[in-house]
Amino acid sequence: MATVPQNLEWSLPVPSVRELAIQQPEAVPPRYIRDEVAQPTANVSDPLLRVPLIDMANLVDPQYQMMEIHKLHVACRDWGIFQLINLGEYDESMRTMKKKVQDFFNLSLEEKKLYAQKPGSLEGYGQAFVLSEEQKLEWCDMIFLKTLPTHIRKLEFWPEHPPMYRETLHDYSVAMRKIAVSVMGFIAIGLGLDAKVFSEAFVDGKYDVRMNCYPACPEPERVIGIASHADNSGITLLVDCDDTPGLQVLKDGQWVFVEPIADAIVINTGNIMEIMSNGIYKGPFHRAVVNKWKERFSIVTFCYPSTNSCIGPAKELIKTGCPSLYKTLTVEDYFYRFFNQKFDGVPILHALKCHQTVEIKVKMDCEGCERRVRKSVEGMKGVTQVDIEPKKSKLALIGYVDPDKVLNRVRHRTGKVAVMWPYVPYGAVDHPYALGVYDKKAPPGYVRNALEDPQAAGLARASSTEVKYMTAFSDENPNACNVM
Repeated sequence: MATVPQNLEWSLPVPSVRELAIQQPEAVPPRYIRDEVAQPTANVSDPLLRVPLIDMANLVDPQYQMMEIHKLHVACRDWGIFQLINLGEYDESMRTMKKKVQDFFNLSLEEKKLYAQKPGSLEGYGQAFVLSEEQKLEWCDMIFLKTLPTHIRKLEFWPEHPPMYRETLHDYSVAMRKIAVSVMGFIAIGLGLDAKVFSEAFVDGKYDVRMNCYPACPEPERVIGIASHADNSGITLLVDCDDTPGLQVLKDGQWVFVEPIADAIVINTGNIMEIMSNGIYKGPFHRAVVNKWKERFSIVTFCYPSTNSCIGPAKELIKTGCPSLYKTLTVEDYFYRFFNQKFDGVPILHALKCHQTVEIKVKMDCEGCERRVRKSVEGMKGVTQVDIEPKKSKLALIGYVDPDKVLNRVRHRTGKVAVMWPYVPYGAVDHPYALGVYDKKAPPGYVRNALEDPQAAGLARASSTEVKYMTAFSDENPNACNVM
C-alpha cells in the first residue's frame, strides 16, 4: 500500500496515461471517468466570447501604451485571462522549449521514470495532488519542476535527455520571468499604481514550470485533462506546443475555448493577484479537455512573489468605502497555509478574507420592502449578521464578503436603487453646511462624506484650518450667507 500524502505538497504515484493511450483501449478505465465533464461550452464563433488579445509591442510603445494598458485592465477585470502576442525576442526560446517538451514525453517510459516523483515532493514526472487510491485521475502526464531562483532547483528531477534539455529549460525560465515582471508592472499601472508596486516582488520571485502531455482519448467527453481550478499564483503563463485546442476558461457560466495562437502566451491571473488587487481582479476557473484524435502538449509557468515579500492588498487601493478585503501575510506563511489546507476544506482565498461591515442606502417604504431587502442578503455566503434601519433607509451587514458583490446583489434581487452608504455623523465634518456636504435627505445627525465625494466643494475637503476659515465667508461658498 502506498504511503498516504501528509499535505498537498506531494502526490501518490499513478500509471502513465500516455502508455495507456498507446495501447488504444476501446473504453476508458473507470478511475478516469468523471460525471461533471459534460457542461455547456460556448459557441466559439461568438466574437463576444473570445479571450482578449493584448499586444506586447503596443505595451512598450509610448504612442499606444496607455490604450493597451486599459485593454489589459479590462481583460484582467472582466476575464482574468488574455493572450499576449508579438513577443519578438522571446519567440525562439519558446519554440526551442516546445520541441524539448515533446521530445521528453516521446522518451520510453523507463527513461521518464528516472525522474519520477518521490514521496514528499511534487517535483518530477507523474501527476499532481493525487491524495488517495480512490481519487479520480486526470487524463494527463506531467513533469513539474521548480526553476527559479536557481538555488531551489532539485536537479535529480531535471531530465538529461533529450540533449540540452536542462540548458533550454533554464533559458526558457529566465525569459518567462522577464515577461512576467513586465506584465506585472503594466497590470499595476492599469490599477492606477506605480509599476514597481507589483513588479519588484517578482524580480526575485519563485517560478515553477509544469509541462503537460494530454494523450488522445477514445472517450474524451467522459474524462478531463485537468479539472476545473483557479491558480494559486500571481499570474500564470501558458504556452501551447501545437495547434490542438484544449484549454477552457469559465466565463458567465460557460466554458470558452482558448484557441491556440502561434508564438502567443496565454496569461491568467491567480489567487495571489486577487489578493494584491483587493478583489478587483479574480483568478478565473479554467480546465483542460482532451481530444479523440490528437494529443496536446503545453508548458505552464507559475509566477510567485519573492519569499522575503508579503502578500496583501496594495496599500494604495485601500481607502474609506473600499476597505481591505484580505489579510496581509508573508509569502512563507501563505504557502504553508496553502499546502496544509484540507483538500476538501475551506479554500485558502476564503480563509484569508477580512471581516467586512458593509453599509448600503436603499429606500424601504413598508414592511414588505424591508423583508425583501433582508431576504436579498441573508442567504449570501459569508454573511454573519444583517441589520436594517428602515427610517434611515439603511442596510448594514457583517461578514466575509465583497462590498461590491453585496451592492449588486441588493440591486438585482430587490429591483431598487441602492448605493453605498454616503453619510457620516454630523460631527465628523468640519463644515457640515458646505456645498456638497449638507443634504436635506440625509438621516437626522448625518451629512455626506465630503472627503470621499469628488463632487463636494473644495471648502468641504479643505485640510488647512486657515483655508477653512478664510473661505467660509467667500463668495465662492454658496452657503456663506447662512454661515453669517
